Amino acid sequence: MPKTNLLKTLNQFQKEKQDTALQITFNSLEITSYRNGEFLDKKIRYQSQITVQKTPDGPMAKIVVLDDYIFRFSFQVRIPKIGMFQRKKVIYLPRPLDEGYLRILPHQMELSFRIRTLDPRVDLQIGQIYKGPFSVEKIPASVIVKKYKPSL
Repeated sequence: MPKTNLLKTLNQFQKEKQDTALQITFNSLEITSYRNGEFLDKKIRYQSQITVQKTPDGPMAKIVVLDDYIFRFSFQVRIPKIGMFQRKKVIYLPRPLDEGYLRILPHQMELSFRIRTLDPRVDLQIGQIYKGPFSVEKIPASVIVKKYKPSL
């Protein structure tokens, strides 16, 4: 997989007029979980994928997490401009997820969120770090709808 700048790739994709989505395959995904600040588990998955779709809301993107900790989900976020590597608050997360943050660096993407339960003492904090190098494939946006129908 060639070394490509993830943020640059996402910004270029947002400017395109085509009705396509990106399927991004990362070399690895590191998932860590915590409960009440105490480490619970760490998993590593290889050839991990996400898909990215444009939304009708201009600079917003819908990201579908295909390799997940418990279940597949999607969220919407404003893709930061090139050179802006600060944390970005996730605009929308489906229940029971909340407090989500996304950080996009040139060769990795970091996602963190909380899985809220009825008892806050058992809430889980999840961190997912998608590490490059990565590959990008453009696919028709309609394929995403058929492949993954979120319950949002």
